[in-house]
Amino acid sequence: MKILPIASIVLLITVSLAGCQSGVAPTAIFTVPFEPRSSDTPLSITIEASRLTATPTLVAAPQVPPSSPSKTAITPQAALAHASPTITVSETFPSLTVVTSVTFTPTAQHEPPSTATPFDSDTSPYRFHLGWRWKPAESDLLPRFVAANDGSIYVTDTKGVLYRLSSNGDVLWQQQISFAGATPAALSADGFRIYIVGNPNTLFSLNTEAEIQWEYTLQQTTSEPPKVAPWGDIYVTGISSGEVTRISPSGNKLPFELEAIMAEPVSLEGWVFTPEKRILIVESSMLKFYQPDGRLVDSCAIPQVLLAGGPIVDKSGNFYSVSSRGELIAWDGACQERWRFTPETPDVVASSGAAGYPIIIRQDGIIVFMGVDNWVNALNSEGKLIWQTKADETLRFLAAGKRGDVFATTVTGSLRVYNKKGEQSWLEEAPILEISTPMVMTADGGVAFVWKGELWVISLWVVDS
Repeated sequence: MKILPIASIVLLITVSLAGCQSGVAPTAIFTVPFEPRSSDTPLSITIEASRLTATPTLVAAPQVPPSSPSKTAITPQAALAHASPTITVSETFPSLTVVTSVTFTPTAQHEPPSTATPFDSDTSPYRFHLGWRWKPAESDLLPRFVAANDGSIYVTDTKGVLYRLSSNGDVLWQQQISFAGATPAALSADGFRIYIVGNPNTLFSLNTEAEIQWEYTLQQTTSEPPKVAPWGDIYVTGISSGEVTRISPSGNKLPFELEAIMAEPVSLEGWVFTPEKRILIVESSMLKFYQPDGRLVDSCAIPQVLLAGGPIVDKSGNFYSVSSRGELIAWDGACQERWRFTPETPDVVASSGAAGYPIIIRQDGIIVFMGVDNWVNALNSEGKLIWQTKADETLRFLAAGKRGDVFATTVTGSLRVYNKKGEQSWLEEAPILEISTPMVMTADGGVAFVWKGELWVISLWVVDS
């Protein structure tokens, strides 16, 4: 099975408005309907195009039978026959400056901040702002996606197309993975390889320019994205049986069979990779450590009431969990308790009971977790309390930004953000999210998520003094 590149043409138009330099003769004049936000009356602006250049790029593919999409070559002429260019207008308010371009690729909707400039200093006061949002014209995006360290975002839509977006929301390329749909993408540890499964059962490896490096035919269909280990191996699990396939970074099948595992299918989402090149899987009150090939290395029993949140592993191989009483417990690699932090709040005893408590580790090693009665705590790896604050709502998900900010979603779908000191930062224009909405950290320290099929990116901005 082969991936079909999508032929397209981006037509770049250099325009000059009234008052353009003398001696430049416009070659085309056309009118763009435009409606400013401050008025209900449509506005028409006449634009003169002085130069016209065409460059081949990617566009939607012509219809082909779903059973054999990879056997049909798509020529630029065929792509042109099936494409209809549209005028995209981007607006800057309040001056109503208009820039137009003819394009076959959807562009992001940018939201310029009213009183902010781009973030450029660790010490400057900052806030979060809706930088941009984007979705394909005729499909929705899948809720799970990945972001690379260079700012690129790789996201799949419901029609099996994989997109690479820049940090500004521009579509760098798009690739039809399968006409029958595809999973969300996964990234290699270095960010130079993209792994994705096209339905029904083919795993593809692509480079950052959408070129296929290899493909591997799986024995069963999957709906989960591949799980990539820090050491490079790719793991894929089947929908029905839960059987896990292990593939090398070069595309070869490697031996894998989980020992002493329960009969239920294994979800890769719950796997935790450790610095010792181990796979940690939690089964009820048992913590099991596996080698990359599935052989059981060690296991230990921890009371389930001590695993209400986590476990999560730090760079040293120690792991942490939250008890049902809201205590943070540090364990070594042999499941021996290192220390236990009990928040000094009057609600601990009264609020004890089974509950799920979110926990994350920031890049600087600080552990942040939610205990009982909405208390959010931050401690270092030795158990020293750094800060403590009480959230106004119960938190259900935590994520650590690249700059140390902690993003959280509440049970009502609100988005919260706490800076390094535990202070709630200003967050603008975020929609009400589903509790299960995945949040992905962006390269600039912001956060991204898919809401109603559309990608939203929250960015950092310096606050004007």
